[in-house]
Amino acid sequence: MRVFSLFFCLPLLVASAAAQDSSGFDFQSNQTLEEMQSTVRSLAPLGADRDDVRSIFLGEGGAELFEHPTEARREKYVVDINICRLYIWRWNISADYNRSDELRQIYVNGERVHRRGPNARQWRGNSLMMGFRPRPDADLGESSLSYLANDLDGDMETWEDRTIWGAGPSRMDPSNMGEMHMYNTELWRSIFDHDDVTEMQMFRGDCPTVDEIQAMRDGVPESAEVPTEKPN
Repeated sequence: MRVFSLFFCLPLLVASAAAQDSSGFDFQSNQTLEEMQSTVRSLAPLGADRDDVRSIFLGEGGAELFEHPTEARREKYVVDINICRLYIWRWNISADYNRSDELRQIYVNGERVHRRGPNARQWRGNSLMMGFRPRPDADLGESSLSYLANDLDGDMETWEDRTIWGAGPSRMDPSNMGEMHMYNTELWRSIFDHDDVTEMQMFRGDCPTVDEIQAMRDGVPESAEVPTEKPN
């Protein structure tokens, strides 16, 4: 009878152990850049194994993996979230590893998380060009993002070497996108990079109505009352 009980309890023990190993990470649970920086700092310390980092952002978070086209020990985990067709929010978590597949540095949208370790390449030089990142799924809002780019190798056929200067919202909330945040980083690590995910996530929060969206565009508060009589 004891063997019988252990046989049926074993799957529960395995499931319990797996649940304890899970970090519970969810991209959409982090609404601001500061929150994501703090979360990544806690979950992915320097020296973390590449497989462990992947299990968090790919396995639990559902991100898509993109390996750097020229750097073998550099990769990124990308999620695009369609915020009510107003804005496509990109979480671009890029990571650098050493030859032992230990984490050297990790970045949130191109900004390093750990003070120790390398930093991303930043804007330098005088080769200035305008860049655009089409976002057709944001047909009610920002369907194209613009930025300034500097091409480091002079080859217009490649873009992973470029550094950028651009801005994006700091809060993932259609009713309050926060202050604009300036980015000075590598294009490949940024919110403007040109790698397309296979499947986009839909925003799980509340979306404004079409009338509310139009009011936001016109700068009219939702609660504003339209006068029915002319003032004396």
